[in-house]
Amino acid sequence: MKNYLAFLLLILTAHTAMNQSLDDYLEVALQNNPDLKAAYFSFEAQLEKVEQVKFLANPTLGFGYFISPIETRIGSQQTKISLSQMFPWFGTLSAKQDAASLMAAAQFEQFRNKQALLAFEVKTAYYNYLEALELLEIHRQNLSIMKSHKNMAKIAYSNDKSKNTEVLDANLILAEITSNIDILDQRLGLLKRSFNRLLNRPDSLGIVSTQWVTPTDFEINKDPDSLLAHHPKMAALEQQMAATIIEENVARKNGLPQIGVGIDYMIIQPLDGSTVKNNGKDALMPMVSLSLPIFRKKHQSQTREIQLYQKQLAAQKTQLQNTLAIEWATAQNQLFESLAQYDLDEKRIQNAHQEITFAFSDFTVDNGNFKNILEAQKNLLKFKLSQVTWKRNYAEALAKMTYLISKEL
Repeated sequence: MKNYLAFLLLILTAHTAMNQSLDDYLEVALQNNPDLKAAYFSFEAQLEKVEQVKFLANPTLGFGYFISPIETRIGSQQTKISLSQMFPWFGTLSAKQDAASLMAAAQFEQFRNKQALLAFEVKTAYYNYLEALELLEIHRQNLSIMKSHKNMAKIAYSNDKSKNTEVLDANLILAEITSNIDILDQRLGLLKRSFNRLLNRPDSLGIVSTQWVTPTDFEINKDPDSLLAHHPKMAALEQQMAATIIEENVARKNGLPQIGVGIDYMIIQPLDGSTVKNNGKDALMPMVSLSLPIFRKKHQSQTREIQLYQKQLAAQKTQLQNTLAIEWATAQNQLFESLAQYDLDEKRIQNAHQEITFAFSDFTVDNGNFKNILEAQKNLLKFKLSQVTWKRNYAEALAKMTYLISKEL
């Protein structure tokens, strides 16, 4: 429990650290994303089924006219009007309504999963954009530094302190940085378009960038079962399983007789000259009927179908538990690996700064090899770029774990 609370605190801290910008984008996505709207409409459609199943079948109204009137002692029967209503076995309608309500609840959980998954996708797209933006900034800074180094190499070459190949090396590094800047510029445009499509808004709209969360070490519950138990997919399957239990009961009730009640009203034409009491009086006859469910195999087959569906859902639940546990372990491993590599790159960056300082000192004082400066600067660039990528991996892993434990947005 202590580890779980610490993990939630980390998530909340990371969430707050991204300022309001990412929250705003998540809100826009939740309001505009068409796939999420479709999921909600599906839930509302399922709710309508709850209303449909609670009503009885339509009553039956009949009208008959005797082409050849039937003569009776009180007159001739000319017209017959009948009204009847069938009632299912006791408790059938309420059971159907309960099952439909549970299916609607399952549909809502599917909507919640779509909601959480969309939030994860928006976060991932946002982190990818921030990564490209930071990589671009690092390359631009290094472009300026390498231009300065190139000029130093030219001056050193003119003073016979370095070789011409070192100027060529500087040119090659500059070409690589320039090419990477062009690639990142192109990537930023594509990432911005993808991000805006997730929010269902125009491609041309800009994205506000914010500061990243620095990877932090923390302890977490290594047993995922307690954390993953409330995932929307899991809740949806549980609601469906509960609904099938009621549907099995409904199938059995459908195999029982239905009771019908009705009334027949017969219009009697009086006999001319008859003195019989009630001559010409209309007749009213209450009716009771009972359906005979003699085709038992149909209802037995329905029951077996539902029982097989229950087994299918149980197997799906076990598979989902395993899948979520694997995804949790993968995200957890990505989180810890990213943190370790980020910290390692931090040490490498510090070491590269020292190497640059020593290389400059050797070059200035002892006419050292200028190529050492270029190599150290190149290493510094590599480690900075690597650290940004590991920071993005860390943020993505944290977002995935947030999705898996199904935190409310």
